[in-house]
Amino acid sequence: MIPPILVLLAFPFVSLMLCTRFGLRWGVAATIVLGFLFLPSEPTLNLPLLPTIHRNSLYIICAAIFALVMVNGRAWKRHAGDAPTTQSWLPKGKLANALMLAAFASSVMTVLTNRDGGFSENGVLEPMILTDIGFLTYETMFPFLLLLLGRRLFSDDKGLSVMLKAVAIGGVAYAALIAFEARVGPMLKHWVYGIWDINWIQVYREFGWRPIVFMQNGLQTALFQSIACVCAVALYRYSSGTERFFWRIVSIICLIALLLTVSYTAIFLGFGFAIIAFFLPRKQTLTVLALVGAIAFTYPILRAVDVVPTNTIVSAFQKVSVARANSLEYRFDAEDLYSQRAWRRPWWGWGTRLRDIPRRDQSANRAAVADAYFVLIFSQRGLVAYFALFGLLTLPLVMIWRKQNVAPISDLVLGAGLATSVAVANLLTNAQFNPIMWVFTGALLGRTELVFAAQSLQDQQRRAALALEREKRRRRMVDGKIGADGRLGTGGRRAHLLGRARRS
Repeated sequence: MIPPILVLLAFPFVSLMLCTRFGLRWGVAATIVLGFLFLPSEPTLNLPLLPTIHRNSLYIICAAIFALVMVNGRAWKRHAGDAPTTQSWLPKGKLANALMLAAFASSVMTVLTNRDGGFSENGVLEPMILTDIGFLTYETMFPFLLLLLGRRLFSDDKGLSVMLKAVAIGGVAYAALIAFEARVGPMLKHWVYGIWDINWIQVYREFGWRPIVFMQNGLQTALFQSIACVCAVALYRYSSGTERFFWRIVSIICLIALLLTVSYTAIFLGFGFAIIAFFLPRKQTLTVLALVGAIAFTYPILRAVDVVPTNTIVSAFQKVSVARANSLEYRFDAEDLYSQRAWRRPWWGWGTRLRDIPRRDQSANRAAVADAYFVLIFSQRGLVAYFALFGLLTLPLVMIWRKQNVAPISDLVLGAGLATSVAVANLLTNAQFNPIMWVFTGALLGRTELVFAAQSLQDQQRRAALALEREKRRRRMVDGKIGADGRLGTGGRRAHLLGRARRS
């Protein structure tokens, strides 16, 4: 048994070794994937004068620090082709920067608008305090760090290839552990780290055990495996020769492991988007990405106006499993209760400290428990934070679809977009943090900036060509007028005619 605190303290040195040994891109990608897959979920590091550091924040901080040091220094130059894609950390687009500022502003406004407390029709409300601003800002910072890392390091084809390969290889490594726990039970976390935080009601299904491995729950494991499947299929479609055969085997292994996770949502998303990645043409794939982004961005409004066919979805699941259909119906009912309360404070939400939870008749008992990330963000942080976070996640998907005729879209871009779509669609039903989603979002955001730069260059070249053509027509008109007079004309007359032609 390995002490978890020792693993957490040793991980920065492991991350440093990965970055210096394998280069900037592979080191950062391996730090994120290995940290997310294998770091223990407990305990947390409470260092003096510093915020609490947990498993998710540790590998993000390590990746960000070493990337910053290596980009500004000269260590990355020892690895050929490992230079960063862009020369700035912040996005160039005004909309992306505005969405990031809106997310941080919501941390402040949510606290300031929820300072009230005492008795209410929803029970006793605990007022939020000013120090909660730091907590909300601290939690908002980590997804944005991943987004900036993805934009700076992985937005070109080489960077996307590195990240897709890291995720697919991580899926193969987890496949054996998933197969083991599907047969024996979710025991690896206890045997390796001594952590016993398993809810046995949630990990057993009618088809067997739901593997957890070293994640926080089985849903998080299933989501990662579905993303790994899409990445492996995208690499199979992009590669050729012996490498194509290798990624075919990886894809099959990841898909089999996904079936063993016994998670209907993850299996449906993983297999569905893997089929899209393999069979669907480029133009139709981009349309699917844009459609997923548009639905996710407007999902609270779609639920409010009752556009989402929840009853039809529940009826379809009843044909597969009555237990899963009842669970899904409970989820939809809980989301409706949370949304009804959230619409009473739509812009900045109800805040944390259990203020957003609907209760029964001023009692301390919850009326429902929500699992979807969209309704938790909407109820706690409001529409401003929701549109800011989901706007950043979905903006690149829509922009790539809109600008597909400006620059060629490679299969790697499609693979990253489909992997992001899997995670974004999952957020509408579950609240599972996934760093891969934010890295790919940053990479796609950087790719859209390259597309906009290509479009701007094309527009400049087109304007220059039009100006040159207009100048040629003016000169031909001047020469024609002089020739009609039968005289060459003086310099003043020629200048006069040229001026008249320009004014016309």
